[in-house]
Amino acid sequence: MQQPLPFKDVNGDEGGHLRCVRGGAPVVHGKRRLVSGPDAPARAALHRRFAGRLAVRDDLNRRLVSYQANKAQPGLRWFKYKEGFSATLARDALRLGEGPVLDPFAGLGTAVLAAGGSGRDATGIEIMAVGARAAQAIAEMGNGVDVGALRRAGARLLRALADKSAATEHRFPHVRITEMAFPPDTEDAIAKARAFLARMRCAQLRFLLDFACMSVLEEVSYTRKDGQYLRWDERCGRTLRGAMHKGAIPSFSTALAARLGQMTADAAALRRDYGGRPPRIVHGSALAELPKLADASVGLTVTSLPTPIATTTPAPTPWNWHGSATIKRRSQRCARR
Repeated sequence: MQQPLPFKDVNGDEGGHLRCVRGGAPVVHGKRRLVSGPDAPARAALHRRFAGRLAVRDDLNRRLVSYQANKAQPGLRWFKYKEGFSATLARDALRLGEGPVLDPFAGLGTAVLAAGGSGRDATGIEIMAVGARAAQAIAEMGNGVDVGALRRAGARLLRALADKSAATEHRFPHVRITEMAFPPDTEDAIAKARAFLARMRCAQLRFLLDFACMSVLEEVSYTRKDGQYLRWDERCGRTLRGAMHKGAIPSFSTALAARLGQMTADAAALRRDYGGRPPRIVHGSALAELPKLADASVGLTVTSLPTPIATTTPAPTPWNWHGSATIKRRSQRCARR
């Protein structure tokens, strides 16, 4: 009998169950009833249809089925993508089938990166730019980046941040919810970084440095993302009904230097784990991209089903380096569908 895939209990508890559709995407079944609410009859019918292809596995572990295990993993530790699952879980899932792998809700790209590292063709689709860019950065670092050139380019970028001249035309593209997210010195440093990147000729190095900058924005801001909420530090200057104190906030250059150090230090491990066959990372909606795939082009689907969007205007966050408004519009269109 084929081993079922471990997955997170719907209550977030250890010891829940996973029902896994063999040859397809995992379906969560935990201590709560699988079917409830107005769509209960349709969901019950769907469950009956696939009952013969489901299996239950009880040996769940919170570290295995959540982002927690990735905090120390090369590449995956660069960006706090709390909605992701562990690389160990992804590798376990890959044993459920053969052939090309698809993750239509790829997040940080954990499943397709692991598939590519094992020599399989893989495609990941992700609507959030931050997830798609992180996955692409990890894939690039694992497949042929000149680490010496990246180190030298990073050093030039850090020197540019120390330049006293202003770069006002490259200031951060705020929308209303992100205004006052950064200390003034950080705003200046971000503008200098964006100006430096605009002058770079090597597309690969520019992309990786751009990602490194994006990945530290939450760390250097007055904000913290807690689930769907954006919490603000009391020092931000906004009028707040409730505030928190984030503690020491590093400068942009300090945080960026640390991230670049991680990226170059992780290069050898990434070549070992994810080198060989880079996955295809698609930034877009699964609703739009799945119909473009050729028939019979996928052997195994490994994914974590997305949380339904509760509102049509999810709050954009300061680490949307390329502009929160674009991501907001795409999320709204997805919600309406």
